[in-house]
Amino acid sequence: AAALGFWVWPGGGAYYGVPLSNYLGWLLSGILATALLLAAGRWSKVPRPGLLDSAIIATSFWTGAAALSTATVPALLGVLLFAFLLGRRSQLRAAK
Repeated sequence: AAALGFWVWPGGGAYYGVPLSNYLGWLLSGILATALLLAAGRWSKVPRPGLLDSAIIATSFWTGAAALSTATVPALLGVLLFAFLLGRRSQLRAAK
């Protein structure tokens, strides 16, 4: 998203113009959100297919955005995550 100009930092940063503090903020908010979901939810080892479908759609969108903006490393990581999610989804389908 930074490569597409959605976010701009005046001081820039070493990785696609994004400062390290932004990544640390996302990491902290992700840890907090995960902790809240784990504390409040009923979780099992087998994810619900709808949750995986949502993750697959979001991953495909941002992987495409990274690829179109020539952000090679994020695009490759997105492809790997997309393949993992599709594999996990097919395992759930086969287990039915």
